[in-house]
Amino acid sequence: MYDLALHLPRAPPSGSHGNVTIWSEPTPLFILNYLYDKVALKDIVRTTCRPDQCQGKDLAAVQNYRTSLLQVAKSELREKDGAFLMTCFAHGLDNDLSWTQFTVNNRTVRQAVGDWYFGRTSDNVNVDTGPEINPTCKRQLSDDTEITQSLWD
Repeated sequence: MYDLALHLPRAPPSGSHGNVTIWSEPTPLFILNYLYDKVALKDIVRTTCRPDQCQGKDLAAVQNYRTSLLQVAKSELREKDGAFLMTCFAHGLDNDLSWTQFTVNNRTVRQAVGDWYFGRTSDNVNVDTGPEINPTCKRQLSDDTEITQSLWD
């Protein structure tokens, strides 16, 4: 709010009451997440099965988590927002591999975030459409992604 007064109109908008009026502009949002975040599945959903191997109640819980995340994203995204949501059983996008190798709609995370940030495209929502594990994620991650310990344990 540094020097906010320098950027506001001198007269309050019509219909305002009193001397104080605060204008706010929503900050653009980019949602970047795995739809099968393995830590969330363990700590929130309370399942340790891999999504492609779950059965019964575990499968229903995993699918419900994915569906809920998609619904929240859809309800919260505005015109200037963006998203990269992929069906990957992993946690964290903190390495070059996840930014350059994983793709949705033939776009990497790096391309999607860059296009959104620099306004190079108006189509900034990249979401895996099916519940199957994204093939680019499946190829890059080893089968040793079993959840054995929570981050909070």
